[in-house]
Amino acid sequence: MQTMNLRGAKWLIWAGGIRNVVRPIWYTLWKACQDLSFHLHTDQREKEWGKVVEARPKDKEAQFELANGGGLRVEFLTQDTVCVSWSRPDEYLPPYSLVEILEAQGSDHEVTLSSDKDYWELQSPKLKVLVHKSGALSFHLLGGELLTGLFPPVRKGTGFRHRFKLQRDVKVFGLGERAFGLNLYGRSLWLWNRDPGGSYGFGEDPLYICVPQWIVWNKRCSYLVFYDNCARGKISFGAADSDVIEVKFEGGREVFYFVIGDLPALLMRYTWLTGRPPMPPKWALGYHQSRWGYKDETKVREVATQFERFKIPVSAIHLDTDHTDRYRNFSVNRQRFPHLEKLAAELRKKGIHLVTILDPGVPAEKDFSLYREGIQKSMFVTTKSGKPCRAPVWPGWCVFPDFTRLDVHNWWAKQYKKLFAMGIDGVWHDMNEPAAFVIWGDPTLPLRAQHSLGAHQCFHNVYGLLEAQAAFKAFQDLRPEKRPFILSRSGCAGIQRYAWTWTGDVESSWEALRLSISTVLNLGLSGIPYSGPDIGGFSGNPSPELYLRWLQLAAFLPLFRTHSAADTREREPWSFGEPYTSYAQEIIRMRYALLPYLYTLAWEASTYGWPIVRPLFWRERVPEELVEVDDAFLLGEAVLVAPVIRERARARELVLPAGTWYDFWDDSSKHGPGKTHLDAPLDRIPLLVREGSILPMADIERPERMFLHIYYPRTLGSKESVLYTDEGDGYGDFRLDKFKLVKKGGRLEIIRSSEGTHEWPYRQIIVVLHGAKLTKATVDGIPIQVHKNKVDTDHLFSKCTFVVSSSEEVDDKCHTRT
Repeated sequence: MQTMNLRGAKWLIWAGGIRNVVRPIWYTLWKACQDLSFHLHTDQREKEWGKVVEARPKDKEAQFELANGGGLRVEFLTQDTVCVSWSRPDEYLPPYSLVEILEAQGSDHEVTLSSDKDYWELQSPKLKVLVHKSGALSFHLLGGELLTGLFPPVRKGTGFRHRFKLQRDVKVFGLGERAFGLNLYGRSLWLWNRDPGGSYGFGEDPLYICVPQWIVWNKRCSYLVFYDNCARGKISFGAADSDVIEVKFEGGREVFYFVIGDLPALLMRYTWLTGRPPMPPKWALGYHQSRWGYKDETKVREVATQFERFKIPVSAIHLDTDHTDRYRNFSVNRQRFPHLEKLAAELRKKGIHLVTILDPGVPAEKDFSLYREGIQKSMFVTTKSGKPCRAPVWPGWCVFPDFTRLDVHNWWAKQYKKLFAMGIDGVWHDMNEPAAFVIWGDPTLPLRAQHSLGAHQCFHNVYGLLEAQAAFKAFQDLRPEKRPFILSRSGCAGIQRYAWTWTGDVESSWEALRLSISTVLNLGLSGIPYSGPDIGGFSGNPSPELYLRWLQLAAFLPLFRTHSAADTREREPWSFGEPYTSYAQEIIRMRYALLPYLYTLAWEASTYGWPIVRPLFWRERVPEELVEVDDAFLLGEAVLVAPVIRERARARELVLPAGTWYDFWDDSSKHGPGKTHLDAPLDRIPLLVREGSILPMADIERPERMFLHIYYPRTLGSKESVLYTDEGDGYGDFRLDKFKLVKKGGRLEIIRSSEGTHEWPYRQIIVVLHGAKLTKATVDGIPIQVHKNKVDTDHLFSKCTFVVSSSEEVDDKCHTRT
């Protein structure tokens, strides 16, 4: 439960005086009474749906009538995806997490329905579902192997309870944002978005983004379960009963989707249901600098100037609540930021984009026009009596837009025009669980607060999603030529359609550094590919070493942002002095060199729904030890990142996936599967590149030049790598270059093909071979000079052929990486 700590109380007094502590006391007592009354008037009786009394087949589904009213529907959406739903005539809630229209997936599939004395059987070419006459269900592979079974479900008032049979030796992943290791088996976890209160560490639950979706991994076949339900709930993964997953929801839709396949297939199918992220503006993949404490234009200009002085690239500066007028939404403090429009234009000329914070709570102040307009049009969440529901946040008493209403959604979207007119390029949604200040208990609105379709109990988790949807509409309507950049603290399944996220107010500690890895991985396995922590931790002051190791890790995560609380020491890349400034400069510059690769991974996320950061077992099932690794990850298919997560460590151990892996820094080779030792001097993060990969890297000093790093494959055959390019913003032409690497004895061929009409953006290509001695080369049939294991061409080739000495390691290591 949330309890206001001394740190939180200090911030509140600092922000608005002693009244900012008195208000939460009154609100906490009032809310406790409201929630108690809500629970006392909620039906808590349990009731089974009852036995199946009738079955009606229909195309690719079957509908079953249940003894105690209502019905069960089992529908094969694809060969490997089943939707299971229970319905009552009086029950309807919108499927907020789903895309509006599901695109056709693959060829048509046939589903057969047969019956036995004890069950009905539905079967596709990949999956078999048994509906037992008792009301239970079971899911099987075609060979008959049981994946899981669902005991007869139980209704409890407006909610329900499901219990799944769990096989032995499984691992469980997903469920959104979690402050635990990667494997969630053995834990009981809440589904209720929550602000932990300014600082959190390992074991805090729940956090800001809860997704009712999980993946069960085993040696034979993995499966995914997703509940399209945004009500409050709780899931136990074998915590009370080791072979049972227990699912409880206090309300909402009783429907889940069951999918089988390997991890890439599961994420493709899940994001087919809930949506895939649009391509971000390319600048969003650069470095972001933020701080609660950039109090005026002078300070922001000073920070931007220092980046130029130290020759450290930066793509965005974030403005926290310091820039607002008394914390009011869409406002600017003109004393501190008198010429924000001019500042934004100056920074944009330098390639720096301004991102501003925005909270959903509207100050309940009669002299605030947004509040007056909202009251006049009845735009806010209400109490049971119909009055606007008020809760204390940073400005004091606030009311909250009811985003479940389309007119409120459109009204809020129009307000972003004020930000865009000032030159703001991105928005940062904070406090949007929605959060409220309390002394104890749940820091949000009362469970019985009223949205247009029902109680807050069922709409709390979807609040951040709907706010992000309104912001996305604002970008589409008001800046149609630019791609949106929205950063949202809260959300649920489907948030990836509109926004990125970050891991909130994580503490500054070595344990929290490690925690960031598993948190981002589980978000990715929950369909949310764009996330990252506040570098160095939000609360507390990291040592120079901890800051640097955190920066090195974050350089390979989707969101690369430093941010910290107002009472922490400054944390710009130069704040710790030498040698840390030089080391920080080097790793940030490397991030920009990797942008062609990262941008291609963004295209993969948009096209397939795959996470940018992936677990080591992404495409592997052996060795099983890989599934336990939560302190290293894959960046796409090619790069393995092994961050240093222990103080004063200068080396680390790692379990490698199968194949040959090359050390990024010195080209030495490692062979998996199995354990390996990696050196980790203070200025370097251990990086490995998979054999057969083609890693594109930019020259940040000469943007017209591209490096293609080829990592010599030890086995015969072929492998394809892709490179996606476009203008970096907007919705113009694109191109997708496919590089097929073929090994034939002592020869390597790189065969290129392309799609799209966007012009190739580079005038010079340097192809570098790693892992073998390059002796001869031809480009499109013309011999070309080899120098230090690389070739240089001034045109985009169709075919490049290398003659190599496969038995020799490269004597003169090439470090041309920029």
